[in-house]
Amino acid sequence: MNTQVMGGILRTGHALRRCVDRQAEQAGIELGGPHMRMLGYLAHHARGNICQKDLEAVFGLARSTVSGMLGQLEEQALIRREAVPGDARLKRVVLTEKAKEQQQRIEARMQQLEAGICRNFTEEECLQLVGYLDRVLENLALPGGGCCGGDPPRGEGCVERND
Repeated sequence: MNTQVMGGILRTGHALRRCVDRQAEQAGIELGGPHMRMLGYLAHHARGNICQKDLEAVFGLARSTVSGMLGQLEEQALIRREAVPGDARLKRVVLTEKAKEQQQRIEARMQQLEAGICRNFTEEECLQLVGYLDRVLENLALPGGGCCGGDPPRGEGCVERND
């Protein structure tokens, strides 16, 4: 088995993160990758009542982490929290106009980045790559998938899939 796979994936992940951050900076966006992904999710699911608990489940993050991220987005006037009709205890997360404009810039930059990533690949090769990466995630999510140094507690995988 080739032990260079993990190193290649890690190097690629770090390079990709730097590219995403650079693209955001050039577009005048002062958000990191996780915040941009959350805005993207909210933009693509704007018709529903997305609450903090939904975001916790989708991104596999702790309540405190999501709460902190939402607080930062709120401070930047990118989201607001509104009461859900019929249940005053719940607050839905809504994008502001500023966020919608920023999200359009983010998506344009990410499309450029995706095109650059796939520049020397055929469309079929890019689809194969995505399939291979999905299989890596599936393998890591299996009990004993290698990321926990043995079987994780309760026989669960270490990695949650967030499709």
